[in-house]
Amino acid sequence: MSKMKQSIKKYMLTAVIILLLINFALFFILITQQQKPDPASEKRIRKVAAIQLNKDPNELTDEDFAKITKLEFLPQIFIDPSKILTSPMKPVCLSDINL
Repeated sequence: MSKMKQSIKKYMLTAVIILLLINFALFFILITQQQKPDPASEKRIRKVAAIQLNKDPNELTDEDFAKITKLEFLPQIFIDPSKILTSPMKPVCLSDINL
């Protein structure tokens, strides 16, 4: 019985050490990973900053970005021009409304 308890303790200690090593490796991977910015987001930020500073987006410098304290992104409305021409608006009369 004593040998069995010792072997169980040995296996438990080995399992705990392995779990600690796995946790350390995952933590290390999480810390060392760098977030890469989305190119589309970066392009949009450059465009809004350039409008605010009245410059070309490709000519912005670090100093230009340091001057910006607030960026406002206005919602964009996308209209498909083909639908405007192909579906004319139908006038609505009061008699067309069902209650």
